[in-house]
Amino acid sequence: MDQIYARIKRLRNSPYRRVVSGERLFDVDVASPDSCSEYDPSTLLDDGEWYKISGFREREFCLPVLRESLTSADVPELAKDQFESIAFLMSVQDGKYFFQRVRPSALLRRKSIVFGDAAVLEEPSNRIVINPQPDAIYLPDQNALLFRELAAVSSIFAGIDALYKEATDDQVQEFLDSTFIASELEPSGVSKPNRKRIALALDTLSRMSEFDLASVFAYIGDYSNGRLQYDPDAGAFSIENDDDLKVLVYGIEQRFYTTLVGSEKRLANSIVRM
Repeated sequence: MDQIYARIKRLRNSPYRRVVSGERLFDVDVASPDSCSEYDPSTLLDDGEWYKISGFREREFCLPVLRESLTSADVPELAKDQFESIAFLMSVQDGKYFFQRVRPSALLRRKSIVFGDAAVLEEPSNRIVINPQPDAIYLPDQNALLFRELAAVSSIFAGIDALYKEATDDQVQEFLDSTFIASELEPSGVSKPNRKRIALALDTLSRMSEFDLASVFAYIGDYSNGRLQYDPDAGAFSIENDDDLKVLVYGIEQRFYTTLVGSEKRLANSIVRM
């Protein structure tokens, strides 16, 4: 039977409450995991596409409830005074788990006019606005989590944001102190998007050999069109501002390419690993 549960904030033992039985929150077509992109912060989704995390049950940020069976008869009903303490909703439909985070803006306690055959004024009551699409879907048979925005599910799956963190001030400083960078730029002058790119670049650099680095630096020089000044004696790029930094980290991620026909130089704003 379909069930709708609520996860209550600040409850460690038995944190779930039964909301409605025999109903479902979402009537949506569920994408096949085979058609979804494995989560990669370098990949941008098109409309209607989903990220996936395979082997989700084995991840440290998987909810215990997804590893264990949940029997509705053993779950207490939601109490009226717990309405404002709902962290997220979990709708179990046809064996699949649909999640929606509950933000304060989704909680309504207002008079409202309901339009049916006739308009009716309803007194204030506790309501939660349900979104057209869930924030996440867990498919037990495929052991895969589907989602569209990491930020939207980070409040549901604690620790999942470790998949895509911004570089800290110390990490930004470490990057700026690299031997191949000559810059007076301070971490405070590095934008949020570049902090995310630096986190990726640090991971990429850790896997590169000296030969790889030399090849990438030559590649950056070819594609930067003079935007970055390179001192061959010092072996360093001159980084004067946040825009220069963006060109450098895009180069480290090898985002520049030339079209086969027309030899047009382009920048890949998003990548999908094949």
